[in-house]
Amino acid sequence: MNRDVAPSDRASLLGAFLRWAADGLLLLELRAGRAALLALACTITAPASAQILSGSGTAVIDGVIDHSEWSDADAPIFLVDLPGGGTAAAALYVMNDAANLYFGFAIVYNDDLIDVSLSFDATGDGETGGTGDDAIGFATVSEAVRDNFRTVSSGLFDTDDGGTLDVVGATTATATATYIELSHPLDSGDAGHDIAVGPGELLPFYATLRLFPCCTDTFYPGPVAGIEAQILIAPEATSGSAAAFAALFAMHRRRKTQ
Repeated sequence: MNRDVAPSDRASLLGAFLRWAADGLLLLELRAGRAALLALACTITAPASAQILSGSGTAVIDGVIDHSEWSDADAPIFLVDLPGGGTAAAALYVMNDAANLYFGFAIVYNDDLIDVSLSFDATGDGETGGTGDDAIGFATVSEAVRDNFRTVSSGLFDTDDGGTLDVVGATTATATATYIELSHPLDSGDAGHDIAVGPGELLPFYATLRLFPCCTDTFYPGPVAGIEAQILIAPEATSGSAAAFAALFAMHRRRKTQ
């Protein structure tokens, strides 16, 4: 079961974050006149289910969550359940450019067997994981990507139904942490299998992290599969669009918290 980081967890997570600083992940940026923690940080966010995530940028998919690439990504913090008990801190980075969605996972846990997946409401029917919806995934042990779509009874690979493989993924690890990066087109042209979204649109989704021995699952925003967060698709980072998009983003946040 996933849960948001509660105030009672602040001290223990602070210790983990300070240890993780040696990996160069804990970075502080001053952006738009405010301090924003761009990696795992000791702030308490709003409940994940109330969050709309958005960010503008392009990542090189090499498994390295580099500050220069992910500086404008939203990165909610949550706890991942570990096999045998206990939890580890994690962050999910989300952003897009004109062509692709980018996702980064940073988990204070090092194991060769981690599987992540993201499910999207491609049909717009309000049910993520329903028939016709899109899903992508990545397994660290094989460094293999998945591009699926949902049917009435199960999920199939897009390529099994005449579609295309439209996911790029990579992973790296240190002694204390695992990093995963994924990209997926905003509109691959693979109709009936993949999402097709553009700037200003909201894309409902949820993420699953599976740890082994099988199976310890954590869902974002959780606590169970199917509960959605939303991605607000950002325009390209141009001076002409920045102010208008900032106003749109603020409007959506206010609506979600009212």
